[in-house]
Amino acid sequence: MSRLRSKVLPVLAVSSLPSSHLTSSPDIPWARVGSGKDHLLSELESLYWDGVKAELENIVRTLKVWQQPEYAQVDIQDEHDNHIHGFDTFLDQVSQEARAHAIRYGELREKQTNKFNWFPNSNSFNAKSARDALVDSVADCITQHVSDGIKSDVRREIKSVIKLNGIEQRAWMLLQAAGFLDMEKLIEHCAHPERLGFSKRPAIPQLTLSSVNSDGMPSFEPLLCMRKQCKKVVRRSMFVHDKPDSNPGIICEECYHNHYYGREEYIKAYKHCILAETITPEMSRKICNCVALRHDNDGNPESLFPIDNPDQHEGTETAGREKCKLLRIGDTIAIAKYHGLLNSVGAKPRTLKETEKAALKAKVNEKGIGMPRKRYSAAKPRHGDSDFEEEEELRQKPEAQGNNRRLSAFKTVQQITSHGTDVSAVGEASGDKDMPLFFRGYTEKYPYASVPMALRVGPLIIENGVSHTKGGARVSLRDMPVFQEYFRLQTTPERELAIGSGSDRLVWQRKRQVIDRKRYKAVMKQVIGVPFSGGGTLSYDQELSIVRDLLAACEQPFDDPSLATSDQIKLLNSALEPALKKLKGLLGSRLGVYLNSISERLLDKSVKLSWSATGNNCQTFCASLIDKNIFGPLVNGEAPGSSQGMSPLYTMSFVCPDEGYKKSRGVRTKFDVPFGLTEEYLLRFHFGRHDEADIIDTYQEYWYDWGAFGSTLYRYQDLYPWDCTEAYGRYPTKCGDCNLSKHVWAFPFDSWSMSSHHLSRDRHMYAPALTDKTLTAVGQDATPSSWMRNRLTVLSAMSTLHRAATAMAHSLKFQKATAWLHKKPSDSLLDPSLSRVKLGGIHRAQPCSHYFEAGVYSNYFIAPWAPLTRRQQAKAYELQRDGRANLPDIQLASRNRRFAGHTELSETNYLDFHGQNTLLQIDDTIRNDPPCHHHVGMHKVDGCQSDSHFAPTSKTPHHICASGCGNATRDAANCASGETIRAAEMATAAADAAQAAAASASSGGGGGSSCGGSSSCGGGSSCGGGGSSCGGSC
Repeated sequence: MSRLRSKVLPVLAVSSLPSSHLTSSPDIPWARVGSGKDHLLSELESLYWDGVKAELENIVRTLKVWQQPEYAQVDIQDEHDNHIHGFDTFLDQVSQEARAHAIRYGELREKQTNKFNWFPNSNSFNAKSARDALVDSVADCITQHVSDGIKSDVRREIKSVIKLNGIEQRAWMLLQAAGFLDMEKLIEHCAHPERLGFSKRPAIPQLTLSSVNSDGMPSFEPLLCMRKQCKKVVRRSMFVHDKPDSNPGIICEECYHNHYYGREEYIKAYKHCILAETITPEMSRKICNCVALRHDNDGNPESLFPIDNPDQHEGTETAGREKCKLLRIGDTIAIAKYHGLLNSVGAKPRTLKETEKAALKAKVNEKGIGMPRKRYSAAKPRHGDSDFEEEEELRQKPEAQGNNRRLSAFKTVQQITSHGTDVSAVGEASGDKDMPLFFRGYTEKYPYASVPMALRVGPLIIENGVSHTKGGARVSLRDMPVFQEYFRLQTTPERELAIGSGSDRLVWQRKRQVIDRKRYKAVMKQVIGVPFSGGGTLSYDQELSIVRDLLAACEQPFDDPSLATSDQIKLLNSALEPALKKLKGLLGSRLGVYLNSISERLLDKSVKLSWSATGNNCQTFCASLIDKNIFGPLVNGEAPGSSQGMSPLYTMSFVCPDEGYKKSRGVRTKFDVPFGLTEEYLLRFHFGRHDEADIIDTYQEYWYDWGAFGSTLYRYQDLYPWDCTEAYGRYPTKCGDCNLSKHVWAFPFDSWSMSSHHLSRDRHMYAPALTDKTLTAVGQDATPSSWMRNRLTVLSAMSTLHRAATAMAHSLKFQKATAWLHKKPSDSLLDPSLSRVKLGGIHRAQPCSHYFEAGVYSNYFIAPWAPLTRRQQAKAYELQRDGRANLPDIQLASRNRRFAGHTELSETNYLDFHGQNTLLQIDDTIRNDPPCHHHVGMHKVDGCQSDSHFAPTSKTPHHICASGCGNATRDAANCASGETIRAAEMATAAADAAQAAAASASSGGGGGSSCGGSSSCGGGSSCGGGGSSCGGSC
């Protein structure tokens, strides 16, 4: 048993969850309104319109500032960019025909792979029957035709989406971003994570220099907050103050928010690698003895760090020679971070004796690994190897083979082990058994038990788990979005509601106490409403009239300091009244559907209101308020039968059925859908990682801390910190050459969610933008106009998303192709996890963008290019990224489970953290895969072999419907693509009558068809194809 088990696990086994609430609120008396049945709906509607009025004031004040002389000339190119593209992958991911193609392609590839495992010298693309060849060829031809038709239809619809100009367009974007009929889940920051035991599963610490050895090698230690009353380890972003006064120089995020918020002398800094600021020229010359001393033009000795040419240093190419210590400087960072994590759980680093013992054990394992093994073969998965739940394949009994029977069932692995009662057992990383628990492959039984979350419906915030709220739910107004600055609004209502948890669901109200703005860890967009979408769903004339009413309101002197406050409020109310009145007429009917649905859920006795960590946590409560029957369809959502003239009810929905969240969806080929950024961030909760930065800062840490670049690399990454380059040849445009549309449509759900998150932040919550300084919010390059450009870029991103989504919603072909997504599990044979494809994103060419945070890489703590110069870092990064972009498909060797039961060779010279690597040991003499693009002189990075996804947990379920939509019958009326079914049946009949004629085509069934090689559905076009249209058959 690990020496850490006795130190870590008993702490985790002790429940420290609060018993009655999660969020504190003041103990202010409530006044009874009446029973929920009689008053809840009217009170919700009244509070809603009070909130909308405050939203309009916020917009008017923003427009008034933007029309001042110092802002009037501010402009960004993205406001005028009408080239909307990059959504092709999303269309294929959610459309039924493309999913059916992905299933066929995956099954064929798996059969070919399995056969080649046993017969490696045979042709991997074996002839198949004429019937199968013709059926597949016709189906792939239809897939390509349907895919092209959808994309053409959407592009045509985009041209009809209305876009204004100048200040009117900015007012339109503000009204759009207000999201009057949007729904979101908001994950709030937990103020004191250590009280909930989160400190026992900590985030990686920020490092600082502790000392310099006589040989020049630095020693690092975790950075502590410099506020005397805190002194905690900094694990997220920090705030730096470099002026000589009595204030602490570096403070943690918590101390800044509690004691220094808004102080201009403090500037935010992301968690970052400190090598560049630590290694001085003198230290570099002491550390390295293998490069001759050189002098610059002034006769001064040159610095050897950062390294511009690693080939000049010893140990980069010569086997058996000790590597230059300057090349191994990243190991020093990695060990320091690891020891920092050990210290956080009270464990000690290994002794020399323990290290020698571990090294001996590694050699023994290495000998065992050297045994011959079949090509591409992984160890047989053991019980409990799935990512967080185990799937139990059920054999169909004769009486269970009806059309509406499910083919599989899912069972949660929730066994009580030595991990404690709050941990679910899954496969553990097999490398070093001394790995701490927070590196292991385990999941929490209740990952959202202590995660404060709320549901936003327009301006309303609905939440449970709040103290002093009658043991039920609280309804309040959200903090206004920060379009320019945080205004002190005059029209904000001073009340909030509570719904008691009793059987009569009494409604209460009280005066709302002004508190600090809430901090959010992540936002999850659920529904995008139709107001100001520009598609003509609502009256364009009315929408334009509201825009002009707000611009007219800007002319009123309601902010004149010479006027009395009462006169200012009176003037403001009269200025907002015309727009508010028109909004009520514009939104009224759809708002009624929203609020009726919400109020019915709140009054439903089967919906629990009282918070419980295990029985009704915030996530469970928020999910229970959203009616999947109303808000389940991706597009073309319809109101209940009694509501007429309200189709579509909304523009787009990312609401998923609860069943879809119970397991990881399988990803085996380039046509499968990997996890998106938000999905992956939320998995940290499953793995017990709660004490992290918010999602925006977390993804910035890839560039600043792990990647050691010192900044992001390409445009837009200061706000949307990902590389939008697609792997496997799915889209030619690379990040850096993209426009805003391409960048955000790589991850539409994440882009929408992160944009809303951006608007909840003011400028103090940003570090200086170093890639595009025209967007910087703070620091020496910050100006009032640069902050305005920051906000306009976010608004432009949302506008781009809206325009394309509106076009999709208006496309009848797209509506038809995505109807399969909201079928009930009882009506579908699809794995429920596939309903979450709309939350996914592209296959990332960005190297190590999934695994660097999961504890499965030897390069878990720092990128291998960290010691290089910025130019060489970017070159090494792009070499790996472009290598992944050019790969034909996911490498077969990497398609194993994340914590599979195979053993790996040692790849590092620091044995303290041999995480599980994803590469299988394969006989290289018989490999014909494309070579990895690893750069010389660095540790091997699995940047090409391992796909950017969570490995699958089971075989793709079998499907009955010929279209692959998962429908249990072949009834075209119930299928989103009757044409596909009819065409497949026709192809089958034709194949029976033309066996001889089709025999010649069968010999090329693998290579020429879309599932095997160069066809339009097998390589690089919109369906992943290459040259010919449909395998040469159509």
